[in-house]
Amino acid sequence: MGVGVQGSGAGGQDNRQSSIASRQFLIGRESGAGVQANRQSSIVNRQFLVDLHTDALYEHIRGRKDITQRSDKGHLDFPRMKDGGVNGQVFAVWDSPTETKPGEYCDFAFKGADAFDEVCGRCAESVAPARTPDEFRQAVASGRIA
Repeated sequence: MGVGVQGSGAGGQDNRQSSIASRQFLIGRESGAGVQANRQSSIVNRQFLVDLHTDALYEHIRGRKDITQRSDKGHLDFPRMKDGGVNGQVFAVWDSPTETKPGEYCDFAFKGADAFDEVCGRCAESVAPARTPDEFRQAVASGRIA
């Protein structure tokens, strides 16, 4: 699981629309000799499902949703990610120009990074922060969402 900071200035709503429109899901696989030996089994065992963008931390930081708890509210939470077979999630810290005052953006971004670390710590049995490919592989191998 990674965290990025996305600033919004003029046209903040346009940035949010663009982020939603560009949300991508990536199914990837590692290559290796085992793929050739038993192609079907190997490919299935080496696929990763990674959501490359979510603003879910924003609602969590604002106290409107606890992403560590199952909920019908919002796009995602850790239990539903696990149920859906998601291996990795990239969290963005998005600051709303209507809710965050100029001069507070940097503090809000740090608050987002702290919230990311807090939820990962609270749910360490099911999620792990991954900032490198090796950390991603280790988290997935241990059955956790990276």
